[in-house]
Amino acid sequence: MITIIFYIDFTSSSFMTSKLVLTILLSSVLMLSVATMAIQTADAAKASGSHNLKVRSKNVCGDRLCSGPAAPQAQPKMMKEEKMMKQPMVKEQMTAMHAMQTKTGTLTSVQDPGQGHESHQLAIILPPSDKVYKGILSYSASENIQLVALHGPLAPGEDAGQAIWTPDGETKFALTFVDPKNSMGTWAFSGNALAVHTMKTTPFQVSYSVVASQ
Repeated sequence: MITIIFYIDFTSSSFMTSKLVLTILLSSVLMLSVATMAIQTADAAKASGSHNLKVRSKNVCGDRLCSGPAAPQAQPKMMKEEKMMKQPMVKEQMTAMHAMQTKTGTLTSVQDPGQGHESHQLAIILPPSDKVYKGILSYSASENIQLVALHGPLAPGEDAGQAIWTPDGETKFALTFVDPKNSMGTWAFSGNALAVHTMKTTPFQVSYSVVASQ
C-alpha cells in the first residue's frame, strides 16, 4: 500500500505548476500499479502451466507437452528387406545341400578299359555323367596311385591337341591326370567322371569318401 501526501499551495501562480506535478505523480502511480499486476499475472500463469504439465500429461516433448502417447516406432524398412532377402537365400542353401552327394566305399581296381591303357589298373569312383561333378575326394590306397578326372564326351574335333581317354575310339573324354606320388590324401576335383589309377597290371584297393555336387 503506497500513501502519497501532497501539499498544494493554491495561493499563488505556483498553483499551475503544482497541478502539473500532481498529474505526473498520479500517472507514475498508475503505471507502477499496472506493471505490478502484469508481473503477478505472468507468475500465476507460469505456475498454472507447471501444474498442468505434471497433472495432465506424463509425456514431455522438449519444452512442450506431447499431444498424446508416443506412436509405436515402425520397423525399419531395411530390416524388413533383409528378412525378405534371407528367405530365398535359405532356400538356395537348402537346395545346394540336397544337390550334394556323399559317397564312401572301398574298391578293388580292374583292368583299365581305355584304349592304350590295357596294362593299367583303374577304380572308377564316379561314373561318366552328362553333368559336371565338383567336390572333394579323400582316399587311402594300398599303394601309390594317380588321380583321374574325365571331361566330356567331346564333340568332333575337340580332342585335338590334348590328352584323351576313350573306351572305343568314338566316345572321347579330355583327361586330367594327377600323380600325387602318395597312397593317401585329398583332391579338389571337377569333371564328368572320377577314378583312381595305377600304371601296373596288379590290382590295388582304395577306400574313399567323396562329397560332390552336379
